[in-house]
Amino acid sequence: MRILEGTKEIRLDGCCVAIGKFEGMHRGHQALLQCMEKQNNLQRVIFTFDRNPGSVLHGQTRFLFTREERIMLARRWADVWIEYPFDAGTRQMEPRRFVEQILAEKLHARVVVVGADFHFGYGRRGTPETLRAFESEFGYKTVVVPQEQYDGKPVSSTEIRRMLARGRIPEANGMLGFPFFLEGTVVHGNQLGRTIGFPTANLLPPEEKFLPPNGVYFSRTLLDGGSFYGITNIGRKPTIKADNPLSAETFLFDFDRDIYGSRIRVELLEHIRPEEDYGSLEGLQRQLREDRSTGAALMDKIKLDKRNKI
Repeated sequence: MRILEGTKEIRLDGCCVAIGKFEGMHRGHQALLQCMEKQNNLQRVIFTFDRNPGSVLHGQTRFLFTREERIMLARRWADVWIEYPFDAGTRQMEPRRFVEQILAEKLHARVVVVGADFHFGYGRRGTPETLRAFESEFGYKTVVVPQEQYDGKPVSSTEIRRMLARGRIPEANGMLGFPFFLEGTVVHGNQLGRTIGFPTANLLPPEEKFLPPNGVYFSRTLLDGGSFYGITNIGRKPTIKADNPLSAETFLFDFDRDIYGSRIRVELLEHIRPEEDYGSLEGLQRQLREDRSTGAALMDKIKLDKRNKI
């Protein structure tokens, strides 16, 4: 997949383009991208901005997935990923200018795929109907994808963040269409977990990563083509009296490899409990044993459900 960023000098020779923020790459976004797959002999292009408009217009600072994570997810669907500069000129661009200068002149779009709630241009004045009004003049076809629903609710990044903020992980994952995850390189922590029988793989989430509440989660970790269940603590380890950074520490069941420096993905599956101060290492150790038992029971349930489906 080609990545075009930091420039307005873009020239493509005809394409099918899906336009959106693509913060969550959730079921709604996937529905747009599946439409691109149906367009034969056209480059599949994802068009987004180098800054989320929400961060510029509304001060939003945390997002479901980092830029690197979104690009990784997009590789399945697209041939070209465009991050168009969201500067003052772009913000003030009228809908017609956007269609003429970007869709027609730069991308030579033949098919434009958007969601039913799509808005574009200055003041969000452009809509799917606006795109349709310019079809004959600029030679493209508009495909409008209905908003996806999950459990009776419209799927959106805002709703997914709301579910995560309430610790409702299965609902958030259902809207995403895949487990919410953190990805990064395993770093050294204070290695205290090893001394109390719970060695962990530690990740330091970037500041822009939206996270659910601090607490313990049942999780699955992907590493070197394998998957391993465990429990993940997100937080600052209040039982350990120190200036601890926000981290995600994962204890993997039946696992004893040294994976420092390895790239892993930690998928959150269930919320187990909030993070608490247990007063002592002994109190923390007792609670971690309970957490391990809870996680093991959830793992056994998953395995049993899989067997029953066969």
